[in-house]
Amino acid sequence: MKVHRDHKITRKFAWFMAHRLREAFGGKDGMFAGPVEADESYFGGKRKCMSLYKRKELNNSERWPVGKKTVAGFKDRDTQKVRATVVTATDAPRVAGFVAAQKKVGATVTTDKAEVYNTLVPFFDRVRVNHSVPEYVRDMARANGNESFWTMLKRGYQSALNHVSPQNPYRFVNEITGRHNIRNADTIQQMQNKVAGIIGKRLVDKGLVGEKA
Repeated sequence: MKVHRDHKITRKFAWFMAHRLREAFGGKDGMFAGPVEADESYFGGKRKCMSLYKRKELNNSERWPVGKKTVAGFKDRDTQKVRATVVTATDAPRVAGFVAAQKKVGATVTTDKAEVYNTLVPFFDRVRVNHSVPEYVRDMARANGNESFWTMLKRGYQSALNHVSPQNPYRFVNEITGRHNIRNADTIQQMQNKVAGIIGKRLVDKGLVGEKA
């Protein structure tokens, strides 16, 4: 709405332009080599803000994250950069596979005790922290950097973004992730990064409306 008012353009065009900018954040900078912290989190509306009927429906479900989007991500300790993506299920191919595809073989990966990361063991040096003890830091084993990113992502979801379209939530994740990764760059470098991210990508209105996550 602010873009619509400030630039005196239609709300539909402002919405479309914002998604094109988010699409530009979807580029990759190569594989990470430093130790990384891998984790997953859940995003969606707060139960206390839902109707009584909806809360009862969710309380009767087997798992608390029902109805929420699952985001898998990891943070590289050396570069302080993060990568995250929306996944349809918290299984090994989607969660651990996402981490393995962008991490150099043999590198150190810190995770919690989730079994989905067991498949990383033959190829990476996996270090685990047990949150249920509770244990969050043991020598160099910790996942606090990734936890801080989840906090920023959720604050953006709940306040700045206010509402995330169920058709394309990964673009909102791209936006928050991309802004985090270029936060220390000057204005010119940030603009260059955005222009480079647009190259080779074509996003049309029909595709935005029709996509399903």
